Amino acid sequence: FGVTAEQVTYQAAWLGAAACGLIAFVTVLIGRRMLLSAGEPELEPA
Repeated sequence: FGVTAEQVTYQAAWLGAAACGLIAFVTVLIGRRMLLSAGEPELEPA
């Protein structure tokens, strides 16, 4: 984040961070759906 903010702009750094967060969220949803469709029991939050 800091390198991007220093080299480009803070707006670009926040946009990149938001994109990474969105990708992580979608990946978790896809993985969860794959586990559920495979018949695995749903993981309970700790």
